[in-house]
Amino acid sequence: MRNRILIVEDEKAIRETLTDLFSAEYTIKSANNGVRALEALPLYRPHLIISDIIMPDMDGIQLLNTLKSDKEWNDIPVILLTAKGEQEDRITGLEIGADAYIAKPFDFQELSLVARNLVELKSNILNGSYTYKGEIEDTNGDTIFLKKLTDLLNERLKENKISLPMVAQYFALSESGFKSKLKRVAGKTFLDFTREFRLKKSREHLITQQYNVSEVARITGFRSVAHFSDAFKRYFGVSPSNLLV
Repeated sequence: MRNRILIVEDEKAIRETLTDLFSAEYTIKSANNGVRALEALPLYRPHLIISDIIMPDMDGIQLLNTLKSDKEWNDIPVILLTAKGEQEDRITGLEIGADAYIAKPFDFQELSLVARNLVELKSNILNGSYTYKGEIEDTNGDTIFLKKLTDLLNERLKENKISLPMVAQYFALSESGFKSKLKRVAGKTFLDFTREFRLKKSREHLITQQYNVSEVARITGFRSVAHFSDAFKRYFGVSPSNLLV
């Protein structure tokens, strides 16, 4: 069975061009605005949505926001097509959760490769070959976001160089945009997420019996052993020394 792409574009010529370009590899359905796209979803659940931004009735940003706010559809990767002058819309889309942006006039080879990568990535997640082992439900863009975040935290943990400005810059988001995305994906503030990550990582180190409390506090970036011990006890209900036998 071929993968399905939903093309959302109000300009007929562009819509037909995209349909022709992708139809050799994918099953294609098209809509001329966001309202029609949403109507098509129940009967035609696509593996990927390619949408223009500027459209009547419901534009690409509104469509993206609707998709990412709905658990039924928020796992569908979305590529937004943007004119060069739509920088503000581009930033808004990234904050909401667009998976990729392609500028008009687009290069079909670039668009095709991005589309193929997103479809394959979604397939890998569904097959269990690319997963985030956490307590949060996996969705396409959210999984990658969390994987990148946890990888970054692991890299910077010992150096205690974890800050909101640094992490937001790493994701090419504004600080407010990053906080909003993290809150939506993980249901936590940046401070709570990083603190819990460090505490859970410290428990893993203690369980191995390879480090003492002072070493674990240093490895996981706490400013002092006293601060680490207090935070650990409040979170887990036991002192870190209790895990050492």
